[in-house]
Amino acid sequence: EFKNGFPNGQGTLTSSHGTKYEGEFKDGDRHGQGTLTSHDGRIEVGVWRESQPWNNIEYDKNGNTIGKWVNGVEQ
Repeated sequence: EFKNGFPNGQGTLTSSHGTKYEGEFKDGDRHGQGTLTSHDGRIEVGVWRESQPWNNIEYDKNGNTIGKWVNGVEQ
């Protein structure tokens, strides 16, 4: 979905490097619930604000937790 030329609402964005974001957008930013999958197999799931992780958990390609953000602060 687009509004004023920017992604808004639900969608999928894939970069030329192979990173893929599936989730909510607002004014072109990752904003809301979504999943970011890196080219190396890492997956970050949770809530984004202005394209920054807000309440997220990051997993390595084997499903092990490797990072966590609470209210925008890495734990």
